[in-house]
Amino acid sequence: MIMRRKSIVEILMERDGLTKKQAKNRLEECREAIYAALDDGADWEVEDIVEDYLGLGPGYVDEII
Repeated sequence: MIMRRKSIVEILMERDGLTKKQAKNRLEECREAIYAALDDGADWEVEDIVEDYLGLGPGYVDEII
């Protein structure tokens, strides 16, 4: 049986008790912070941004971007 990985929105809803709209907003805020860091040439900050905004590890960066 193949199990699919939960989406970031699903994780935030289950773990943090957020509504779908709140989870999507948090994800979008994280995405914007990542793009701002990349625009500033601070690519080393991306993993920290994901941790700070979402409490998730670096394995989720590709899904966010």
